[in-house]
Amino acid sequence: MHFNYLEMKYLVFCVTLNFLFFANFVSSTVTIVAKYDDKTTNTKKYEIKQALQLSCNVTTDGLVENQKVEVTWEKDGKLVTEIDQLKKRLSLSHNGNKYKLQINSAEENDGGNYSCVASINGVEETRAFITVESKIYVKIPRDITVVEGEKLRVVCQVHGNPTPQIVWVYKNVTYEESKGRVKLEEEKNVPNAVFTLEDVTPDDQSELTCKGISKNTNESSDPSMGVVRVKDKYAALWPFLGICAEVLVLCAIILIYEKKRNKTELEESDTDQSPEQKNTPDHGGKESNLRHRQ
Repeated sequence: MHFNYLEMKYLVFCVTLNFLFFANFVSSTVTIVAKYDDKTTNTKKYEIKQALQLSCNVTTDGLVENQKVEVTWEKDGKLVTEIDQLKKRLSLSHNGNKYKLQINSAEENDGGNYSCVASINGVEETRAFITVESKIYVKIPRDITVVEGEKLRVVCQVHGNPTPQIVWVYKNVTYEESKGRVKLEEEKNVPNAVFTLEDVTPDDQSELTCKGISKNTNESSDPSMGVVRVKDKYAALWPFLGICAEVLVLCAIILIYEKKRNKTELEESDTDQSPEQKNTPDHGGKESNLRHRQ
């Protein structure tokens, strides 16, 4: 096949034009940087009952006129706008290249894996991942009382998503698992949430601390501390014996008082009858005199 000069020139021009157009199309890129509080990060902590806000910066390069960038948000692989628990508390906005996701009155279950997804003409181009977890809260009773010889059982109440790792500190020893007399048990799907100690003795009195540790960031929660107090196993008996002694003493006092009162009344009765007996006329003497006269 032979081409003249004009045909060859036209062919080269078409090939060059197509190459430039194709190069311009494939060079289109979208870059996402996930941010919060103006700090680049991939983990976001939030306070329960407060607003949770996520944001990402979307920058584009080499877009042509017919290309459109769309940004959506997902939680655990599902669009946030399709999650019933989030719909009423959700707010989406953007200003220039900055896209924001806000969840009002955040709940414990709002933690999870979020994604900022950028698509070109409906086709996903790239995404940024943000791990979201709530602040960890733990609590145990301040005063913990157990009777000598019985079993000590303390439950650490935990709030946090994802579920944190529970660590106990007892007598300056850290327990992340059962060891010796100390047994750690699961409670409501929270591992190590229960601290138990068998056959408690008076020497077991000490401070007990519970704290939660994030599995993602290894950060610790504010600790919750209580004091273990061991009561004598006969402690409940002493008040009972004291009450019995008080009752016996009271009964003795009443008996002595009644005895003395009866004795006094008897003596007063004898004293009151003596003058009457002296003033009583001697009817027998009169009768004898009358018989002699007859």
